[in-house]
Amino acid sequence: MAKITMGQSPNSKNYTDNPKDHILVQGNADMKDGQVHPRIWTTEITKIADKGDLILSVRAPVGDIGKTSYDVVIGRGVAAIKGNEFIFQLLKRMKTVGYWTKYSTGSTFESINSLEINNAVINLPKEHEQNKVGKILSYMDHAITLHEEKKRQLECLKSALLQKMFADKSGYPAVRFRRYNTAWKQAELGNLMDVGSVKRIHQSDWQDSGIRFLRARDIVAEYKHEKIDKKLYIDKKYILNILCSPERFIVETFLLLELEL
Repeated sequence: MAKITMGQSPNSKNYTDNPKDHILVQGNADMKDGQVHPRIWTTEITKIADKGDLILSVRAPVGDIGKTSYDVVIGRGVAAIKGNEFIFQLLKRMKTVGYWTKYSTGSTFESINSLEINNAVINLPKEHEQNKVGKILSYMDHAITLHEEKKRQLECLKSALLQKMFADKSGYPAVRFRRYNTAWKQAELGNLMDVGSVKRIHQSDWQDSGIRFLRARDIVAEYKHEKIDKKLYIDKKYILNILCSPERFIVETFLLLELEL
């Protein structure tokens, strides 16, 4: 269903850092966000992939897939596939479901060969349906990329504001809300709030119900939206401080900012 070209690495003595030479794709390190990102160049042409070809990683990590917007030389860590958007998304799915795992060989270095790639069995609809499936999944990839870029920009903005919205030795922050112009006062943290040490709670005190007990790993997991294996609870006699939920804090903070601005 698609022409597959296995890569062949040029001699390393022909590698360069000259963008005027041929772009070399050796493996996953030469791809970012599903696209080839030039990193190494070569004066020697072995096997090539044309602009628009799919690039499949055949060595650890096996199955990663991307595209190239350039004519490139491909090394032995990848294969070039002339396929449409449907084939691209299908190969993504094969990686996600672990299709290549059963073919990966080598105790220290996983890889797949040309025979295993060429003989991979796929389910293929008619061309019109292929185009429909490829188009909607491609649109979603694009939307995800935009959201990731927006997230990156917000993280950069927050990092800058963390530096600018707090007062330095002068007592004045560089960035402030309107109508605020007085100097910030220095104070000791212990005079502004109750700071207490946390009592160690042993595993034998954990319960299946009661007051939710958060360990450091639970807080990190919830912040990253990762699954927590088991939620832990304790008796209320162990409570030292009652903390508001992160969700409530975030909502109230944004409401406050909206009112101030």
